[in-house]
Amino acid sequence: MLRKSILIICLMFASLVGEAQIVLPDSLLTVTKSYVYNITSPDTAQAILNTVRKRQTEPVWRIDFAEGDLNYNMRRYLKALSFFERVKEEASLRDSSYVQMLLYKRLMDCYDALNLNDQLIRTIYALRKMALARDDKAFESMAVFMSGKQHHYHGQIDKGYASCLEGLELMRETEYENKHIELRNYYGELLKMYTRDGLFEEAIHMSHHQEAEALYPSPAIMLKARERGLRQVYALRASMYAHAGNMAEANKAYAAWKKTGCGNPIDDMDIYDYLQLSHHNDEALTIIARYREFLCEQGDTVSYRMLTNSTSSSRVSRCRPPTTCCRSSRPPNRRRSGSSGQALLLQSCFWSC
Repeated sequence: MLRKSILIICLMFASLVGEAQIVLPDSLLTVTKSYVYNITSPDTAQAILNTVRKRQTEPVWRIDFAEGDLNYNMRRYLKALSFFERVKEEASLRDSSYVQMLLYKRLMDCYDALNLNDQLIRTIYALRKMALARDDKAFESMAVFMSGKQHHYHGQIDKGYASCLEGLELMRETEYENKHIELRNYYGELLKMYTRDGLFEEAIHMSHHQEAEALYPSPAIMLKARERGLRQVYALRASMYAHAGNMAEANKAYAAWKKTGCGNPIDDMDIYDYLQLSHHNDEALTIIARYREFLCEQGDTVSYRMLTNSTSSSRVSRCRPPTTCCRSSRPPNRRRSGSSGQALLLQSCFWSC
């Protein structure tokens, strides 16, 4: 155990001084091992994949898949998508239904994050069709839930909730190895949907379920995966309670969020609404600045999300007090704008005050 701890510390230190200087032991040079460091030391994970790719010790498609996952976990959605699309072109995988469904799932998540509506709809259909043909309830659940999110985004509120809850129940009945990770994500999405619609009792219910799933022992090999999940739980809870006007509970959730680590510029936008509504203006502007810098690093300087980022920044000091914000009326539901390139809606923010 001590030896493993020393190795982890050395790798994390190495990642701070640059990928070129990372010396990796042979015991780490597998695609599977790269996943361990996806959150705590992405440079180490990247170095592992680069070395495996150079040595050609594993199939190229597996390395591409893992590099897509690494970039997705770093919230570099466009780069992640490029790797998953390369895997999609691999002819040797067309007889593997499990890999195909896993790939559809990854593509679906990227298209959703990037607001690529047409591609998302086609992928939802393809995944559900394949899952039904193979009687795979877990992947069917993923397609049904994403379909529900689509309906909700397009203003079909009741239909959206019905599909999401159907997908939730399907996942509950499975023995899928990442079942509890998926359920945690489902509850988080439903929490945001209920909060947008002013349905705070339902949102609170979802928040407690999300926390329970985040605390459930996970098979995930990534270091700090549990802490990252809890960070999202408390951020969403703080923003939800702030919108509900319950600042005492919002402050408690914020205090819990502050104790967690593993933040990143995209996920930390989940706390933005709380900061805005509680008038933590300096911290809100810091979150916005980090988010804008991250988008610029990805080459995103003109998209909808950058424009929304700038608008949010200008409104920090002019947000309505939490006791009057979004208490009784249903906020407008965002609609997707079709295949608009990098037009990523601020999924982590609920709406602008």
